[in-house]
Amino acid sequence: MDQRPRGAGKSSFSLIDAEKLFAELPLGAGSVFLDLACGAGAYSLAAARRFGPGLQVHALDLAPDLIEPLRRQAAEAGLANISAGVADIGRPLPLAAATVDACLMAMVL
Repeated sequence: MDQRPRGAGKSSFSLIDAEKLFAELPLGAGSVFLDLACGAGAYSLAAARRFGPGLQVHALDLAPDLIEPLRRQAAEAGLANISAGVADIGRPLPLAAATVDACLMAMVL
């Protein structure tokens, strides 16, 4: 895909109580969380903070201009458990099969 989808980078984070959301997901120490089409990564950052270093967070988005700031924010906050990358969710993801415990796709469809 050559162009960002209309609305890319918009977030539902201010509309959803992240604490309630994360309380419902089967996550804990040793879990892997995938924030697919993560945009600026608000959910990724919140999950990494809430669950700490025991949770591995993969944040993937089509837009490199959103991923680079997310990487900087994670580094500045000392959140080494976030792995942010560029990926087209319409193609195979750069993750091994059956390695994700919970996946969030917010504002995607």
